[in-house]
Amino acid sequence: MHGCLSPVSPVAPPDAVAAAPPAPVRGSLAALLTGLRALYPPALLSGAGWDRLLAGCGALPAVVAGYMGFEFRLGRAEPAADLCAALYPGGPLAAHLAARGRAAPRGSPEALLGSFAAAFTAREAPWARRTWLALLEYDLARAVSPAPALPGVFLSFREPPRSRAEGRVADLADVVAEGLPAAVGLPAFPEARRGVERVLGALRGRAHVINAGVFRGRPARTLRVVVADLGVSDVTDLLGSLSWRGPLAAVRGLLAEFGPACTGVGLSVDVAGAGIGPRAGVELFAGPPGGAWAAGSRRDWEPLVDRLVARRLCSPAKASGLLAWTGRQRVFTAAGVRIACRGVNHVKVSFGAGPPSAKAYAGLALLPPKAGPGSSAGAAPALSVSGASGRGSSPNGPV
Repeated sequence: MHGCLSPVSPVAPPDAVAAAPPAPVRGSLAALLTGLRALYPPALLSGAGWDRLLAGCGALPAVVAGYMGFEFRLGRAEPAADLCAALYPGGPLAAHLAARGRAAPRGSPEALLGSFAAAFTAREAPWARRTWLALLEYDLARAVSPAPALPGVFLSFREPPRSRAEGRVADLADVVAEGLPAAVGLPAFPEARRGVERVLGALRGRAHVINAGVFRGRPARTLRVVVADLGVSDVTDLLGSLSWRGPLAAVRGLLAEFGPACTGVGLSVDVAGAGIGPRAGVELFAGPPGGAWAAGSRRDWEPLVDRLVARRLCSPAKASGLLAWTGRQRVFTAAGVRIACRGVNHVKVSFGAGPPSAKAYAGLALLPPKAGPGSSAGAAPALSVSGASGRGSSPNGPV
């Protein structure tokens, strides 16, 4: 996944939980997801893909469900998903990972992730002080053996780093190319520093780097950098200025066709050494501006999804599943009523050596009934999560 959830490029959290960690809940994430299974359209997630998701998140606590992201491959028939977990400094997930890391053997994946979570909470490193949220991206959609020992880690920056802000370009380049890899137990990547500086130096207007990440489990040494608030013409201008070796004409054609159905456009690139890699992802937003995925509706996404199907970037079954994803539903748990808030953040079309491919980045948050405007599920049918959150379902008590 990458890109949380970010996702994926990473998915932005809803306004209701953006400023603070989600409310604590108990139990395992796998048990909670089992109880929530009726919320997942089978075309998006079922069968072996569902089994891989449960197996891959087995060590994660249910607190992840305060906000989590999913990445769906739209052109592939198999219903499977990657998982993105939001790590807030000082939040319950950070505390869980830090405690687990302290009990794990030194140098183990659990110890490395726990050290990262503890340092992120303590804000004791420049990479932690400059960010407000980290996204942990678990590659679970494909049957890969052995599975990556650690998730991809993305940092969401506290202030949008722009090229014209004095003193920020070099500082951010250090954080991304050296501080972030070291934080997850990888060697520093100083040769990529110039590449990050090139991306920042090429930005114009409102465009800014929203997050950057590294994938420990992947063979190539690259850094993923995600740019937000681009205009349609800015995407190809930016790729051209970075001497991208990919199919620029194909990107231009896609944006000309999809632009009228979008409310925003972004771009993700892989920085490898002083340049950028052959892959680039064009991020298409169709919901309300500003990343408020929780407020989106099926109607917002239909024009863009129809274009994806016409371009054969999305199967009709996946299109139906994606449009059915958005919505709110009451969930009865032993801890009380929660609102399962589902929405689509963006679709990314990736270009590289082969044919283009598309992924959808979607979010799910379990929110208190009065978490924010429009949180009420109204007359929507309620889901009883008896298998995950009923009394006695967990040795730790109710979820």
